[in-house]
Amino acid sequence: MITVQSTIALAPGLTAAHLGDEAVLLDTNSGRYYGLNELGARIFDLAKSTSSVQEIKEVLLQEYKVEEDRLEVDLLAFLNELEGRKLIHVTNGNPA
Repeated sequence: MITVQSTIALAPGLTAAHLGDEAVLLDTNSGRYYGLNELGARIFDLAKSTSSVQEIKEVLLQEYKVEEDRLEVDLLAFLNELEGRKLIHVTNGNPA
């Protein structure tokens, strides 16, 4: 289970193309495409530069007008879905 203390890494073979504010991911391992809305695309971009779920959350809190509890619930749900589709790898615990 992913928490804000988890670290994440994008799966190898994952590429993205941005279409305006949205993005399309291609998992070259499975050949599947995934569409991401504006927020999903932003989370993906942040995950390319940091592995800390806490850092992603902090950036999103600065960029979007949203309650912290609501953001955390939505962020963790999204990351859990990505993990379930094997698009990210997760390590629980504190970032190194």
